[in-house]
Amino acid sequence: MATAGGAPEGVPLPSPQEIRESRGACAASSFQLCQCLPGVGKGTKEQNLRIHLGITVAVVAVGLVLHVAPWEWALLALTIGFVVAMELINTALEAAVDLATQELHSLAKLAKDVSAGAVLVASLAAVATGLLILGPHLLARLR
Repeated sequence: MATAGGAPEGVPLPSPQEIRESRGACAASSFQLCQCLPGVGKGTKEQNLRIHLGITVAVVAVGLVLHVAPWEWALLALTIGFVVAMELINTALEAAVDLATQELHSLAKLAKDVSAGAVLVASLAAVATGLLILGPHLLARLR
């Protein structure tokens, strides 16, 4: 069970001073990449994100072979970024739900199911985008 501060019982919260000190040189960065990159790294341990990243490598390889136009690369990059972001958000939401309750609860299930559904919608949109961009290039090669 989480305490009022959001930490699980028995886990002390860091003080504001400890948080500032842990940032080190990153505190001066407006983007604070040192705070963001570990989250992305932890997200890559999730099996579904690894699958998306494997598909990304394949799409990039096909795009390089087919010499897609810069505007097509832009659409592919936005689509890939959207799917990866949705997968990271899904992972974060699932972790937050797990932290909030260890019980089986209909609202916890709803939150996880809707979050996973959002990833599915983004993934289907990515497949459609990939087919619309890469499909004509592949058909031209086959003719």
